[in-house]
Amino acid sequence: MPESVPVPGERVLLLEHLSHTPINSRHIQEWTRCHPVLSKVHQFTLNGWPYHCQDVQLHPYLSQKAELTIESGCILWGNRVIVPQGQAQVIAELHEAHPGLSRMKALACDYAWWPNMDRQSEDAVKRCQQCQLH
Repeated sequence: MPESVPVPGERVLLLEHLSHTPINSRHIQEWTRCHPVLSKVHQFTLNGWPYHCQDVQLHPYLSQKAELTIESGCILWGNRVIVPQGQAQVIAELHEAHPGLSRMKALACDYAWWPNMDRQSEDAVKRCQQCQLH
């Protein structure tokens, strides 16, 4: 496999190679550690999920629990890093070239995930005057 092609555990570190990206894996790691919900998801992913989980905020992650892993202190869902905050920055970065909603969602789905990410992407495109002209 060529060195430039990331393997699943390294995808979160792709952010480190983009010089203009405002968020890197150290940010994600710290935000995950301090986030009230994702810190629990992190612990459950490492130590096992409880048999019953009544916390509604954990449900989006609970449905993916078998696919969650930890890499460098960041939670991954498959190859996608779960972004605890800074989501507006990620959306802005993905929308910077005005790729259109479908392409923007496809780009986002390659690298990141958080609850309501699709809706936030749609809202960003709807608010963009330049996108509305096309």
